[in-house]
Amino acid sequence: MAQATEKNELRAAFAARRRALAPAEAARAGRAVCERLRAL
Repeated sequence: MAQATEKNELRAAFAARRRALAPAEAARAGRAVCERLRAL
């Protein structure tokens, strides 16, 4: 059970970090999609 809670804590920390980086990541992903569409 200890490992499960540890995994959940890691997942929570990961989610928090992802939430903090979400705007920048979304902008980067959007730019990448635009570049890909332009290349077609």
